[in-house]
Parts: sequence; structure tokens; C-alpha cells
Amino acid sequence: MSGASALSSTLFQMTMGIGVAVGAIALRIGEWAHGHDAYSIGPGDFSVAFLIVEFVGLVGVADLFGLARDAGALVSGHGKRKA
Repeated sequence: MSGASALSSTLFQMTMGIGVAVGAIALRIGEWAHGHDAYSIGPGDFSVAFLIVEFVGLVGVADLFGLARDAGALVSGHGKRKA
């Protein structure tokens, strides 16, 4: 159990770091799209960055549509329905 906890903690920290990196890259793309240099960030740059980060999140949600209707039933305690 301790190994799983360590793995979970490590993966959480890693994904948080990746999220910060994706946000920074998205902000740079917003700056580039508006023709700004690296030292003059405007509100429009953040709008572009938020849209890019939103798209990345939606790509992750798209995977949920492929799950079976009773996916997770055993974990939730409801069990599979009998046909």
C-alpha cells in the first residue's frame, strides 16, 4: 500500500508540473498570436491561453465517452446490474 501511495503522490506532483508547463506554453502562444514580446502580456494573451488549456482538458474528457455504462460499479459499491 505504501508503494501505491508513493506512486500516486509522485504522479500527482508530476501532473501538476506538466499543467503549469502547458499553461506557460499556452501563454507564450497567446503572446505570439498577438505579436507581443515576452515582457508585455495583455489580457487577450490570457484568453488564448485559457482556450488552449480548456482544449487540453476536453481531450481528457473525450476518453470518458468510451467507457461502458457500468464502469466503476464494483468500486462504487453498487455492483453490476443483473440482466
